[in-house]
Amino acid sequence: MGGSLLDVGCVQHDANEESNPNWLHGHLYDLADDVLGIDYLESDVERLQEAGYNVVAQNAEQLDLDETFDTVVAGELIEHLSNPGQFLDGVHDHLNPDGQLVLSTPNPWSLHRFYQTFSGEVYCNPEHACWFDERTLRQLLHRHDFEVNSVDYVEPPAWGIRKVLYRSGVKLLASGVFVIIATPTI
Repeated sequence: MGGSLLDVGCVQHDANEESNPNWLHGHLYDLADDVLGIDYLESDVERLQEAGYNVVAQNAEQLDLDETFDTVVAGELIEHLSNPGQFLDGVHDHLNPDGQLVLSTPNPWSLHRFYQTFSGEVYCNPEHACWFDERTLRQLLHRHDFEVNSVDYVEPPAWGIRKVLYRSGVKLLASGVFVIIATPTI
């Protein structure tokens, strides 16, 4: 990938994620030449700064940085925001004209979610403000001057019915998360 990259929501709930081998922000340093992370959790940002990461405290809905980026990553963030359109406008302003936005969000149509509904054990992260499916997220991106280049449903990690469905091509029901890559149109 190379180039410059902005990771929005880099803390991922708690700075202790830094020790998790699956921590997204840690992996991004292997992909880009220059990485900056932002998050509104100031004390967690300070802890990550002390650990040597290039991160700053900032609200995703009010992006105000003095630079633009080749790539903006927002891993499972948009469903937490009160004003996702404001966030997308800010991302648009901070992307190079040929840059790309990579965002992921939980898939509300996953078989796992249906099972939870019918079993009466519906789990919803208390920090989530809304759900997005592919159609509504495409519409939101279009309204904020982005063109969707690709949508990918993430393969379930463990073997079971969801992985079998995924490998059989029924990705919408099998995947718990999907990723959209979009580029600015203006």
